[in-house]
Amino acid sequence: MPEIDDFFPPLGYDWWWWLVLPLFVALLLAWLILSRRFAGMRGWRRRGSGAPVRPKVLPLPVDVRRRALQRIAEVERQVAARELTPREAHIELSEILRELAFYTTRFDARTMTLTDLRRAGLTRLADTLAGFYPVNFAPREAVEAQPAIDAARTAVTQWS
Repeated sequence: MPEIDDFFPPLGYDWWWWLVLPLFVALLLAWLILSRRFAGMRGWRRRGSGAPVRPKVLPLPVDVRRRALQRIAEVERQVAARELTPREAHIELSEILRELAFYTTRFDARTMTLTDLRRAGLTRLADTLAGFYPVNFAPREAVEAQPAIDAARTAVTQWS
C-alpha cells in the first residue's frame, strides 16, 4: 500500500494558460464569422439544398449540330446498305444524342441514366432515348430503324 507521502496536492495552472484561453476563443469566433461570410459569397455551393440542378445550356455550335446530322445520315446509309442492324442503329443514335448533350451542356450525358437526365432537366432527350430502349434491349432484332432515325434527326434540329 502506498504511503501517504506519495500523494501530491492539486497544482494550479501556469499564468500563460490564461493567455491561451482568450486566444482560442478569439480564433473560434473569427472562424465562425469568416465561414458565414465565405458561405454567402457567390460561387460557393451550399450543401443539402434539395433543389434540382438546372442544366447550363451553352450556345449550340453549328459544327456540333452539323456533325450530329452527318452521323445520323451515315447511320441511315449504313442501315439501308445492311451494314448495321436496327439494334446497332438504335445504339449508335443514342450515342450521337448523348454526345450532343455532352457538348452543349455541363452534364456528361454519355454516362447518365434516363432518371439522371430527367433530374438534370434534359427531359426531351430522356424521352427520345426512352423510345430507343425497347429496341436496344429487345431479345430479337427490330423490324426497322427509320422511326428512330427520324426521331434522332428531329431531336438534333430542335435542340436549343
